[in-house]
Amino acid sequence: MFNIGGRTGNVSWQTVGTAPNREIVFQWKDFRPAYSTSATSAYTFNFQIRLQETTGKVMTVYSDGSFAIGSTAQSGTRQIGLRGATNTDFNNRLNATSLAFISSTAGTANSSTQAFNTGTTPPGMPTLGLTYSWMPQACFAPSSISAANFTPSSAQISWLAPSPVPTNGYVVYYSTVNTAPTSATVLDASNSVSGAASPVTVGGLSPSTTYYIWMKSNCSATESSVWVSGGSFKTLCPPVAAPFAESFSSGVLPTCWTSVNPTTVSTNANVFWKFTGVADYGASAANNPRPSGTFAWVDASTPNLGEHTVQLLSPLINLTGLAAPYIQFDWFKNHSSSTSTTPVASPYDNNKLTVEVNNGTGWVTVFTGTSNVPAWRTEGIALPLSYVGSTIQLRFTVDKDVAGNGYFYDDVLLDEVQVMEAPACVMPSSLNFNTVTSTGAQVTWVAPPSAPSGGYDVYVSTTNVAPTSTSTPTFSGVMGNSQTVTGVSGTTYYVWVRSNCGSSQSMWSGPVTFTVSYVAPANDNCAGAVSLTVNPDFLCTAFTAGTTYGATASTETAPSCAVAGTNDDVWFKFTATNALHRVALNNVSASTDVAMAAYSGVCGSLVQVACSDPNIMDLTGLTPGTQYLVRVWTVSATAATGATFEICLGTPPPPPANDDCVNAISLVPSSTGTCTTPVSGSTASASASTGTAPTCSATGINDDVWYSFTATSTTHLVNVTYSDNATATQVYSGTCGSLTALACNSTAYGNSNVLLSTLTVGQTYYVRVYSAVATAATTSNFQICITTPVIPTNDTCATAIAIAPNGTVSGNNALATADTLPASTCGSASPTATYNGVWYTVTSQVSGPVTISACGTQFDAYLRVYTGDCTTLTCVANTSGVGYADAGCPGNNNAPTLTFNATAGTTYYVYLSSYAVTDMGSFTITTSGTLGTSNVIAETEKVSVYPNPFTDMVNISNVKDLKSVSVVDMSGRLVKTIANPGRQINLSELKAGLYILKLDYKDGTVKTVKAIKK
Repeated sequence: MFNIGGRTGNVSWQTVGTAPNREIVFQWKDFRPAYSTSATSAYTFNFQIRLQETTGKVMTVYSDGSFAIGSTAQSGTRQIGLRGATNTDFNNRLNATSLAFISSTAGTANSSTQAFNTGTTPPGMPTLGLTYSWMPQACFAPSSISAANFTPSSAQISWLAPSPVPTNGYVVYYSTVNTAPTSATVLDASNSVSGAASPVTVGGLSPSTTYYIWMKSNCSATESSVWVSGGSFKTLCPPVAAPFAESFSSGVLPTCWTSVNPTTVSTNANVFWKFTGVADYGASAANNPRPSGTFAWVDASTPNLGEHTVQLLSPLINLTGLAAPYIQFDWFKNHSSSTSTTPVASPYDNNKLTVEVNNGTGWVTVFTGTSNVPAWRTEGIALPLSYVGSTIQLRFTVDKDVAGNGYFYDDVLLDEVQVMEAPACVMPSSLNFNTVTSTGAQVTWVAPPSAPSGGYDVYVSTTNVAPTSTSTPTFSGVMGNSQTVTGVSGTTYYVWVRSNCGSSQSMWSGPVTFTVSYVAPANDNCAGAVSLTVNPDFLCTAFTAGTTYGATASTETAPSCAVAGTNDDVWFKFTATNALHRVALNNVSASTDVAMAAYSGVCGSLVQVACSDPNIMDLTGLTPGTQYLVRVWTVSATAATGATFEICLGTPPPPPANDDCVNAISLVPSSTGTCTTPVSGSTASASASTGTAPTCSATGINDDVWYSFTATSTTHLVNVTYSDNATATQVYSGTCGSLTALACNSTAYGNSNVLLSTLTVGQTYYVRVYSAVATAATTSNFQICITTPVIPTNDTCATAIAIAPNGTVSGNNALATADTLPASTCGSASPTATYNGVWYTVTSQVSGPVTISACGTQFDAYLRVYTGDCTTLTCVANTSGVGYADAGCPGNNNAPTLTFNATAGTTYYVYLSSYAVTDMGSFTITTSGTLGTSNVIAETEKVSVYPNPFTDMVNISNVKDLKSVSVVDMSGRLVKTIANPGRQINLSELKAGLYILKLDYKDGTVKTVKAIKK
């Protein structure tokens, strides 16, 4: 309020008193209680907020108020109080209009308010001296209390510590009665346990009993927090003896089973397992013959988002007496949005069933399933012999939200759980199929621990009628873990698989079902075009998934490019927000040759705006507010050829701040040869600068950006590494408007670094970065930094640095010199492959494949490996990828990697050099397979692979702690690396021949096995 009735509102603050008893006082004077612009009626009052220094006490102190002018009453509500770190932590006041303002009570919700009226009481206004006081809590209770790791007699209690952490630790109180403890509760060893930090174990409990827990903090001998509830838990039953069976026929949770969801606070039945009720949609009675109340199930209905752990835990099961423990269960999953026998595709992801077993050492996954079949399936899993005699627990988990869009249609059912003696012939498990094509699908399964001697029998049918033991298989003697099943489009197939152990066969596993057909996309025609989201830049944060599978030809205006492929076009639309937009197709699968065209107008009367066979199409001259259409198709006259892709619509971002020299971004040189704080940059939306032209790729300056740095050394390396389109880098001396070109580089392979060696310390230099091509639509994203390289200590063979076993080294070769290559030919003999060279050594303690990888190198590099000594070096093998390499790594740096067969005890010399004099910068070299002496251990457990010879799939007998598998051919060339492999690996792409499988375990152990591909 300003100068109304002689009053003007103001806010002020000051500190009063002396330490340590000072107060900060914030004062509002002539404050209107309600917003108003009236100058003819104004009620004002004063109040202070006071914060005490030592006690932390907060007070709100009021004066009485009066009208400065006029007498028109105002009324309303205001929130008065304190808020903590979250909106659930509050201390506020509450009064209704029928209660006087001065008679308010403590608020009951974070939205509680006080009513006021400047003319009438109640509620009235504050009176002189009305004070609200709040004293901070001194001892805080723990939070997020939970119980886990249950046994029949104990449980582990965990929590989050408050801040500050209580000096005297915590107390956990437990009881079979849901009555909270008080200050009068006597604590002893029968009802409580103390601990200094989370977690603590509560022992001496009764089996199969529900306990309630509370906790408090002990901040001193006399001060404690309030008791807070930690909920309840139930101890496990005593172990039951195997063989064990549960048929879920009681309609309720079976005794000693536990249904939990540790990641939710919801009490909705749909976040837990159910034992009665009607499963729906694909699991309706039309497909599921078992009546309600005779199986356990998880309802896919909401709530669902974020529900990943709907868990059902069995009792403890003692396996003593089972020579070969075996888990068997029935499950049903048929994802469909229809209740009929004809599945109707759902737009949501499949729920997932996971089965785990725990023998006291942690949970181990033995089965996962996401496939859909309108039939009950029996799964059997043989446990490793290490489980014999142990006590186990089973856990069945349904993930209702695998990829963030779980919904109604995918109920998961479970029945007939058994733990028993393994049959003589164990069935395969986890029957599934790979992506369906227009001609069929590849059916896959997981082998039992011992592969059946006669391979597998596969039974294929167009009806959902399970085969019997006497049914004739469609395929017999299948030795791998997969079988391709061909079929006719539009036909649904059911597939079962069994093990053939020679003298006997297992039960049939399955079925798995698939339909060989494609449904036309909803945007198959112009009228069904899908709307695209307009991105504010070219980063494609928002994109739309698309597919041409099942699409047909449209009758719209033919495109001017790749017209023969429009037999499978699909349509999108957008409303322009800018005169220029970019359409990009990313993550194109199957057919990488995809084309697109943009149109104006309406369906049936379209006019082409642009056409592009490449996957980026820049549209110019658009009219904002106008709708345009985009047509996408695969460039193939074959109707069956299709692709999936992601399409996005981008908008040029604003020009970068450093579009001109005068706005150059200042860079601080690193004191070493390492980029410690690289700066990200982009030429998107940049324009051409005037002034001194660059000396390389000058036609590309239509999108230049600028940086500057002050030299701290006479030698610096300007590092520019790009992630998409090639850059050019020009360095100048002088000042903006009067620059002198010093050095320029626009080489390919990931960078355009520039080495400067005659700088003046303290002088400012300018760096101009631009895309190396003249095409206006081509821009570059990059990182830039200034380093200070030094001459490497390993610049010569005699000063080679040893790389530790399975080690990594890094450096910068900008000031390394070019060496004369040894006489032994090792790849290119041209000097262009010997610039800026550095030397290392590798010593192998065991014989076998060794990989030298320079994939962390940021320039076009050349790698060579020699034996001998620095006076007489011999190339390991003058074979690309073995003794030398000039490429092989992913990315655009053309970095090299190679693999050779090492001999135990031999030292190898590794020479890394640039391919050209301008190629330089940071590099990283990693070795694998070079075991040190401390890593060589006796193979106490022999590892085998089977079947051997193999066709496509190979099983590994021991995958515990297996980190990776490397496949090396007999020339020593690394063919394939599989990270974190499972028990079964797919080597179908290999050619026939002999291979070495190198198995790297997490403890450093390396084991090699020979395998023959048929």
